[in-house]
Amino acid sequence: MLAGNRWSARALMSPLGYGADWRNFEAVIDRAERSALNQGHDVSDLFVAVTEKSGGRPRVDYHLSRFACYLVAMNGDPRKPEVAAAQAYFAIKTREAETATPALTGPELMATALLEAAATLKAKDQQIAELEAPARAWKNLADAKGNYSVAEAAKILSQDTNIRIGRDRLFDFMHSKRWIFRSRNSRGGWEARQEQVDTGRLCERPARPFLNSKSGEYELPAPTLRVTVKGIAKLHELLGGSGQLTLSDAA
Repeated sequence: MLAGNRWSARALMSPLGYGADWRNFEAVIDRAERSALNQGHDVSDLFVAVTEKSGGRPRVDYHLSRFACYLVAMNGDPRKPEVAAAQAYFAIKTREAETATPALTGPELMATALLEAAATLKAKDQQIAELEAPARAWKNLADAKGNYSVAEAAKILSQDTNIRIGRDRLFDFMHSKRWIFRSRNSRGGWEARQEQVDTGRLCERPARPFLNSKSGEYELPAPTLRVTVKGIAKLHELLGGSGQLTLSDAA
């Protein structure tokens, strides 16, 4: 267990029956992230991507919250005895929590529901109040339309005195947050993860095929990655920005 009630994904591999098979276990983490995203959770908070240096090639790990560990277990391969045992454990604990309080009568059930609804509304009001200030600070940006190259996005973000980032570092940062991945195209490049396209943070501009003079064949490069206004706003938050930005200095 790590500090702050977080667990290393690599440390969970073996107890869940994946041994040292990081590639297949990372696929489980991907499914768990999609599950969290579909439920409206902040994936970057539940699954914190980190790069470890171990003397050789740096390796990726994730520091998981308790809920993230639950999602990983529930999205694992149930044919593995270890995963099946973990899923059964969570099911039993959930049932114990459901039966821990005595059964409620009709009026008691209604009162409980009303109290829960009131608590939910209060939490939403507090969340809205917390978002109002940054929303005002980002009015100029939020009113804008279109999308920007990664180099342009880096210039916009660097207008904030708390942020100093260039094109290449922004690529690396988005990769560490699992927004993008390295393209398998023979000419390299980056591609957006589908969930970031679905949430409107990134988009891709299809590349044009060109004739390779050496091979005499047409090749199709990787698409061009673009960052939307919504994506820039989220990056500003993740990078610890604090000021008001405009799009006037974008190339």
